[in-house]
Amino acid sequence: VVKFARTRSGLSARALSREAGLSDSYVSKVEAGDIKPNLEAFAKIAKVLNLNDKELLFMVRLIGEEY
Repeated sequence: VVKFARTRSGLSARALSREAGLSDSYVSKVEAGDIKPNLEAFAKIAKVLNLNDKELLFMVRLIGEEY
């Protein structure tokens, strides 16, 4: 979902990282599904990408499994 939303918005992974205040490697791992973002990182990513309600709920479900 993150990679789809990022590419739809026209941002590079590096631009998303910078705007969200996260490392390039962290964003890469989130996009690859290697890690789930913590709630703070999730909020930063969602804000930068302007996720719609459905995308937001989908991501909440994904990270909610961990918490």
